[in-house]
Amino acid sequence: MKIEKSKKIWSLKIPIKLDKANKDIKEYLLICKKKLGIVPNILKTNTIDVKKFHAFNFFYNRIMQDDNHLSKIEKEMIAVVVSSINRCLYCCISHSYNLENLLNSKELAKKILINYKIASLSNKHNEMLDFVSKLT
Repeated sequence: MKIEKSKKIWSLKIPIKLDKANKDIKEYLLICKKKLGIVPNILKTNTIDVKKFHAFNFFYNRIMQDDNHLSKIEKEMIAVVVSSINRCLYCCISHSYNLENLLNSKELAKKILINYKIASLSNKHNEMLDFVSKLT
């Protein structure tokens, strides 16, 4: 698999040069490309600073990938609702895509994105998302 060459992916005038990234970052991006079919832009933009790249990935993986009291579906539900409330288009697209794949249901993921209260979720999930909404 080949990583795309430098191209503008945001409105800031900071060049993203993936071909100049260190070996560890390139390997990580190739794994993403293989697993997801894409390299998320948030990862591409963090390649300009190795410390930030590793800090972001540690933070993301600790919250979203590590096993804890929430399932991956519940974590993505939370991320979708928070992203929707915050009106972050990038995060809405990213997390609703992940949720759609985890649920195997584009329709349910979109309902949760637009208004989780109409999504026919369990009481547990409605209460969880109500709480998250209040915190956000």
